[in-house]
Amino acid sequence: MGDVLRFNPNLYFRTPGDLEAYQAIWPTQETRKLTIYSTSPEAEPGNVERDRALLAMRYGRSRFIRETYLNEFDALTGTDKAFYPPPPLWVEVELLPNGVIRVEARYRGQQFWKDEEIRNDADVCNLLVEFDNRGGVNLIDLTCWASDTREEMKYMQEAMTRKKRKRG
Repeated sequence: MGDVLRFNPNLYFRTPGDLEAYQAIWPTQETRKLTIYSTSPEAEPGNVERDRALLAMRYGRSRFIRETYLNEFDALTGTDKAFYPPPPLWVEVELLPNGVIRVEARYRGQQFWKDEEIRNDADVCNLLVEFDNRGGVNLIDLTCWASDTREEMKYMQEAMTRKKRKRG
């Protein structure tokens, strides 16, 4: 589970741009990194220390779920004000027996669980199974984001066309 992330089989793409939007916001094995280890060059020292501190606060646990840090896994984390930010990307953080921290992309969409319900590693595993059952993405969030982005791009193209006509 988690080695190869697949596209959700229930996705319906109205336009070819919808598939491109989905691919842009969901890191896949072909397009982006899926996992960061605390020993890898992609690992930000500040992120690793935050994760170690969060693990220390969860006594007896070796894993938890959190939202990604800014630009941790993908470039579309709300930094470009021209586009709507994509739905949040959630990751599993795990402390491996050798002391290495593993952070893996797991789910894209609004949070549907309550943090207080995730009390131990078994609860995290059950949540990971639910992520997998949902195909790794919230379809409503994805559809709304793709639609908003499509409308924003259409507006920007119309504005550029008007600007060119004024100059011309």
